[in-house]
Amino acid sequence: MMTNEFVTMLTDKEVCGGGFSEKLCYDFGEELFGFDSANINMSRVPVILSHWGSGTSFKNFVHFGQMVLSKKCTQFDYGFFENFEVYDQLEPPEYQVENMQTPTVLFSGSNDKLADPIDVKLLKDRLTNMRYFKEIKGWNHADFLFGNDAPELLYSKMLNMMEADLTLGDLADFRLFDDK
Repeated sequence: MMTNEFVTMLTDKEVCGGGFSEKLCYDFGEELFGFDSANINMSRVPVILSHWGSGTSFKNFVHFGQMVLSKKCTQFDYGFFENFEVYDQLEPPEYQVENMQTPTVLFSGSNDKLADPIDVKLLKDRLTNMRYFKEIKGWNHADFLFGNDAPELLYSKMLNMMEADLTLGDLADFRLFDDK
């Protein structure tokens, strides 16, 4: 588990407790996740940020950074020599998502800073067994977990999709959202 003293300090009651410092706390979360004050219970932002990074590792953050810099979806880059030991090649191999045979449903947010629409399109174009895609207008990364409307707009619909037999064909007619 990753511990992050800076984030802990930021989210402490003294810092995120109110006034100007709460604005700094909000700005930090907005920069990372794109908090939308219209769809996030802003009084919960300090609690959300106090758990930021738990359940992952520093290595994962380095790996995400490597993929951003290389503009490739690759395995972890250990450097030439260790890559050769681990992968039998000098550079980390790319993930071959086009070989995934699992029926896939993909959701994205039009305002997502971490999984931006350009990167989502790159992934979407490589998925060969995608059954359904939906870009949710106005949503950002945090909305998928913390959005006030996520249970109504997404979670119940996702559960219905998971219960459906995705092997029966295309879900193009699956009415997930009331698109107008």
